[in-house]
Amino acid sequence: FARPQIFTFLSSDLLRIAVDKPEYGDPAPPVAVAGSLDCLAACFWEGMGSESGLGSDIPIHGIDLVDRLLSCGIKQPAWTVREASSLCLAELATKLSSANLRHHRVVSDMMTCATNAQKDRKFWRVRLAGLKILESLAERAGKSTEKSDKERQLMLESILPFKEELIGI
Repeated sequence: FARPQIFTFLSSDLLRIAVDKPEYGDPAPPVAVAGSLDCLAACFWEGMGSESGLGSDIPIHGIDLVDRLLSCGIKQPAWTVREASSLCLAELATKLSSANLRHHRVVSDMMTCATNAQKDRKFWRVRLAGLKILESLAERAGKSTEKSDKERQLMLESILPFKEELIGI
């Protein structure tokens, strides 16, 4: 199996454990939620959500996925879940197709998660995970080859509205 097929099989179950509240019983323990987010991040592949290439037949809605991961990281009191959510978003920023990553809401939600992670004064690992989101976005904007100069320019333009927020971090 390739990663897109594994993602197709597992993503709904992993997101249900991580994000959704059960109809009955207690929510999943923080260790299980963090583990499911780690597994989800391991299923991501390069160019995820692109219209051509590996996994192009699998519909990826970057905005919805980022929104669900963001809500998981904000609403959980456990630091392991906040860290895992930020690391999962950082991996998504690395692997998501540039067309999906350039959406204003995707970048905005990733910046929100990174900002919230930096406000966590008690757990350094959460702050580090938030910095990894910023590092992943900066790497995507900083890749420079002759083929990707236009992509680099578009990525820089999508990050530009958040420059003040970046300076504040």
